[in-house]
Amino acid sequence: MDELKTIAEKALRYGEKLGAEEVEVCLVKGITREVKCEGEEVQASSKMIEEASVRTSLGTKVGISYVTDFNERSVLRAVEDAFKMARASQGDPYWRGLPDPSRPGHRWIGYDEGLVTLETSDMISMMNELKRWIKGRGKELKIARAAINTSILYELIVNTRGVWAEDRGTGMYAFIYLKGKRGDRESTGFGYRAARSMINDFEPMINDAIRLAKDGLRAEPLEGGKYSGRVVLTQEVFASLIQSLLIPAIAADNVQEGLSPLKGKVGERILADTFTMIDDGTKPGGIGTTLYDGEGVARGKTTIFERGVLKSFIHNTYTARRENRNSTGNASRRAGRVGVAPSNLIINRGTKSKEELIGELEKGILLDGMLMSVHTVNPVTGDFSVVVTNPYLIERGEVTKPLKQLTFAGNIYQSLKDYLAANDCKWASGSIFTPTVMIGEATLSS
Repeated sequence: MDELKTIAEKALRYGEKLGAEEVEVCLVKGITREVKCEGEEVQASSKMIEEASVRTSLGTKVGISYVTDFNERSVLRAVEDAFKMARASQGDPYWRGLPDPSRPGHRWIGYDEGLVTLETSDMISMMNELKRWIKGRGKELKIARAAINTSILYELIVNTRGVWAEDRGTGMYAFIYLKGKRGDRESTGFGYRAARSMINDFEPMINDAIRLAKDGLRAEPLEGGKYSGRVVLTQEVFASLIQSLLIPAIAADNVQEGLSPLKGKVGERILADTFTMIDDGTKPGGIGTTLYDGEGVARGKTTIFERGVLKSFIHNTYTARRENRNSTGNASRRAGRVGVAPSNLIINRGTKSKEELIGELEKGILLDGMLMSVHTVNPVTGDFSVVVTNPYLIERGEVTKPLKQLTFAGNIYQSLKDYLAANDCKWASGSIFTPTVMIGEATLSS
């Protein structure tokens, strides 16, 4: 990657020559490969990633430019464009400059040589094996969609304050979405796996999808059509709620713009005293673990909720300096623009098993599978109304039968005032490490 380093250095010097007070250059290079299946057809694709983004400043005036090709000429042109934008801008009174250098707080790098050498033909073989596995489990099950994806990325972020941040990483994820059909009955089943290294065992993911699809073929309507009370959420269902409702609310840029119900509530008890959530970008093996964030600040560990009390939001350099504090190492970068995003969200585990948690309910509902229609959520208020694909009835402390799809509605903050966690944490919905949980104040209807 010596060529990238040379380009980055030249871009910094060029920006200073043009008259910029500060210059930042972010270069990303990599490749993603995907093999997907829809029905019987298997398709393979790959995409080269070459991105360069530049920020320049003149006092409080900031300019940003972004290009998707990767040569010296295009990057220097991006520097020119960013400088022109900075000169033409009206200025931002909250701008306090680019990040200062920082040292990583850990040494774990999620880079697997096995994924680097994995060929597309190997991934096609994996998908064909997955198809054979499903065919062997019954004619009533068909693959609606399935995918295996790998990524290899290298990132270099430098600025005129002395930041020189190099990162590399690999990742792999797979999912399968099944449809079941028996007579006039239809069902769905979903399974998912993600890792920073090679996934060699797809059996747990496949078994999850098969179990849900087969159970769905004998699902019954919810008696009475409505239920209000405590519910148990599997990891994927709970992580989807967090991703849609809590993540936007804890991002400092949304808080500062008045788009979070948590604004002004740091230090207050918001949720149950059994709920703790930490953003940890240093966790070994974490899906979101890197040495640096999207602007070259070392990843860190931030307690967001501790025993229900709101302790902190997550920040990039801009939002942090707006409040005279340090970045939490949570800068994100998309199409050149710097925002705020979590790294790994870690939800505290409990001491009981999933079965023991369910055993506490005389009557309740277990929500499994996946959430659909997640666009019907409001992160500004915490309200949600979504469809759950695979609910189950709980009676006298046991799961007794699968139910047809239900609409799940409530408010995340009210629901999490009553919270208990099992001890079965796993990665779900990207980079959220969560257990099965039991919450209250929710309504389910058919």
